[in-house]
This record gives sequence, C-alpha cells and structure tokens, in this order.
Amino acid sequence: MNNMINYDWQQLLTCADMFPNLHSLQVAFNSLRTLGPVPVGSLSQLRLLDVGANPLRDFSELWHLSQLPRLEELNINSCELPCVKFEDDGCQHSTQHFKSLTSLYIANNPLDNWKSVCQLSRLASLENLTFGLQIKADDYFPEFIYAIIRTLKMLNRTQVTVKEKRDYELFYLKKFSCPYYDAGGSENPTSDTVLNQDFVQEHPTFLQLAIDIGAPFDERGHRDKSQAPLKDQMLKVSILLPDGDRLERTLLPSVKISRLKMMLRRSLKLPHSAKLKLSYTPKKSCRDEKNIPLDCDYKDVGFFSLGDGDTIHLSW
Repeated sequence: MNNMINYDWQQLLTCADMFPNLHSLQVAFNSLRTLGPVPVGSLSQLRLLDVGANPLRDFSELWHLSQLPRLEELNINSCELPCVKFEDDGCQHSTQHFKSLTSLYIANNPLDNWKSVCQLSRLASLENLTFGLQIKADDYFPEFIYAIIRTLKMLNRTQVTVKEKRDYELFYLKKFSCPYYDAGGSENPTSDTVLNQDFVQEHPTFLQLAIDIGAPFDERGHRDKSQAPLKDQMLKVSILLPDGDRLERTLLPSVKISRLKMMLRRSLKLPHSAKLKLSYTPKKSCRDEKNIPLDCDYKDVGFFSLGDGDTIHLSW
C-alpha cells in the first residue's frame, strides 16, 4: 500500500486483510489522528510499518500496534509526539510491547526530555534508532543514548563501534557516579542492590551497566577540587564551513577523524564521494599561524591536541 491515500485506520485494516502475507505497509501523510485496535490475526506477517507524518499526537495510539508479532521496523517520524510512554510503565524494566522491533524512526517529534530515552531503553530488541537530538540538558550528552539503550548499535544512521560504545558507557557511569552512590549504590553491585526509585526512573539501566562493566569510583569524599568537571572533558568546537557559516559541536577526544567526517557528511547532506579536508586553529593562536591539518583518518581528535574552543576548518 502507498502513502497519501486518505483512508482512515479501519479502511486501511480492511484493505490489509485482503493480503494475509503483507510484509510492508506505508501509510504516511494520511491525516490519521487515531489508530484503532488491530484484530487478532490481522497484520500478523507485517515486518515494516510507516505511519510517519500523521498527526497522532499521543504515543498511546501506538499501543494498538505493540502486539504485532513480527513488526521489526516502525516509522513514526513527524507524528507530533511529545513523549514516549508504554502502557505497562511502572512494571518491570523490559516492556512487553514491540518485542520484535529492531528499528525505530522517531525524528522530528517535539520530544523534550530524557524520560523518552529511558522509555525506549525498555524495548528488548532495539538496535537502530533515528531520534531528534534537540533535547537540552547540561548533564546529558547525545552519546549517553548508547549507554542508556544497551541494545543500540546505530543512532541517526551512524553505527557505533564496540570501543566507542564502551567509552560512552564509562563516560555515563562516571558522570552520574555521585547520584548513584547517593541513591544507595555500591562499588560491588549485584542484582539485589536496591537504589532510590527517583534515580532508577532517571537511570533505568545504570545498575545493570554497573554490574556488567564495573561500578564507577565513589568520588564523593575523594574529589580533586582542581580536577575539571567531567562535562569539560567534552570538546566544544566551532566548525567553519567554506561559505563562512559555522556549526557548533561537542566531541569526545576519542572520536576518530574518519567518524567526524562521516558525521559532517551526513549533517550537511554531502554525497559520499565528497572528499572532506579538515584542519584546525587553536583558540589561542597567532594571526599568521597556519592551520594544523587533521590528516589521518585513523587517529582520534585528541591525538592532534585539539582543544576546547578550537576552530575546525572544513573544505571539500
């Protein structure tokens, strides 16, 4: 089925029943405001469903789809959804909904808090996520999504390596080590460790992450006052484009130059064939000082002594 046919949900189900082995259903741009119950046996073979660009406005409408047994890929981009919340919220961490879902596209929705990320961490099989990163919070970085959603392998069409994912997980554990111990955490946590519920709601996978890779050091009584805050370990850089415009980005020092180029290529929608060249000037540099080339794709940005506030020059 195709997009923009202006059927309501019941009409769509009636048509779908004519195709018992239907694997893909695309019904974007149909002005759907509600989704009704799916009868038992209907859409039982469906693997891909696109209901993007329909003004659903409430995530509870998607609960009707949550028991489709083979649904692997769901597009709900631009559905005016303010938050993500599953019907069994408050029960065990893993939700009973969307058990087979591996790919979710939920960009261009006004999601404005990290509770939605925590809810998505309850999806048992989620590996690929397209997600609007307009969330603003001083204590959070987009990379934390990889730590919170333990099963995630790809975010916004960028695949994470095992090492990068581990770096993000360690960064996340260290960032919230003090709240973890204040909530009753232990340096040797087990499944029997009981944490304050407020902390668990904000960090639902933190305890299991600490069990799996080790709890962070308890810094509450050992903090070095001369040590820079952890968030300052993220490099805030300005990227100067050929037309004079600038992009502001935050980077981990461990990010590879090749990955930085990939991020820029996708952010600027450049063709894969575009040969990107990067160089940088330090924040404190002389007027005549030449740009320092970032000319090895397999090195990380920290190797080149890139610092906070530096300017990266991009050309192609």
